This record gives sequence, C-alpha cells and structure tokens, in this order.
Amino acid sequence: FDKKWMKPFAEALKENNVVHAYIVHSDDGMDEISPFAKTSIVELKDGKINEFTINPKDLGINEGNKENLKGKNAKYNSEKIIEIYKGKINEFSHSVALNAAAGLIVSGKESDYKVSYEKAKEYLNSGKVFEYLNKIQSN
Repeated sequence: FDKKWMKPFAEALKENNVVHAYIVHSDDGMDEISPFAKTSIVELKDGKINEFTINPKDLGINEGNKENLKGKNAKYNSEKIIEIYKGKINEFSHSVALNAAAGLIVSGKESDYKVSYEKAKEYLNSGKVFEYLNKIQSN
C-alpha cells in the first residue's frame, strides 16, 4: 500500500530465508503489477535485493482503463474470470498475464520477465486455460 515499505518487507523475507520474491507497487497505487502504470519491483533472490521497474508500455500494453478492473458482484466477477480463461483480451487479461509472469519468474520456471509475460499472455489468449478447466471438471 505504500512504496516506502517495499525494501523493509524484502529485508524481513530475507531474514526468514525466503529464496525468491517480488514485492510490487505500481505508480497508480495497485499492490500488483499494473497494466496502466509503471510498477516498482523489489526482488529478493538468493539473499540479494534488487530494484527495478516494469513499464506496461514496454510490453505493448498501451490502452485500458483502471476503472474497468474494479470487481462488482460474484456473478460479474466469475464472468470476467471465464472470459480471461476463454482468451478474451482486455484489462483483466493484461493484468493476469503481467502478474502470472511474475509468478513464473519467482517459481523459477522463467528467468526473463518479458519472455515470461509473452508466454503467459499467449497461453491465456489461446483459450487453453478454459479447455483445461473443462477437462479437470469432467474428471
């Protein structure tokens, strides 16, 4: 919620032997990687703390309205999740891909953020997430 706590939070994670983490805060006040504004990242990796910025414009995200990300009731929210899973491209899918990319980095599945973002975006946009959801629901 406040950028000043990012580095102390990383220090606390380091003291608790966390191996790899991203602490994020966007210039538009989100506590996730924003598709609308630059996001500051404090990364803890193998005992070292690094700081960098992710700019959605550098990843080809140039449009959108932050207000469109606001959730509503359970029905609306679940419809938006299904749309993302089916491959609809909008503010929600950009946000999910940006943050899934960070998860791929922190989990060790990827090492380059831009490559990770492109893979997450491609997979989400393909509709394969919805296909997989249907597959596991039928088992």
